[in-house]
Amino acid sequence: MAHHPGDYRWSSYRSNALDGSDVLIAPHELYNKLGADGLERRHYYAALFEGYIDDATLSQIRAATEAGVVMGNDRFRQEIAEALDRRIEKTTHGGDRKSKGFRSGGGSSSTLTP
Repeated sequence: MAHHPGDYRWSSYRSNALDGSDVLIAPHELYNKLGADGLERRHYYAALFEGYIDDATLSQIRAATEAGVVMGNDRFRQEIAEALDRRIEKTTHGGDRKSKGFRSGGGSSSTLTP
């Protein structure tokens, strides 16, 4: 979409990091906790975007987002699963419902031929 959040037309970055007034943007509670005053808040907010994400990590983030799965180490994934009280790994969605094997009661078509 953009190389930097400040370049994206609909980003709140300019308002939060550069003090660009925008009547559509109200400071978020977490933004207000970044500092004691506007200058300090803008400084710390802008610092959040100074890091670099390598291509491999960016690909992992995109894949996890697209699949709707949790990205992280085993401990983190377990904590999220417990907090949500549900499975967090990607599961299959059954089989090819058009296959003869599936329609005849064979279940998943991954082990059956159409």
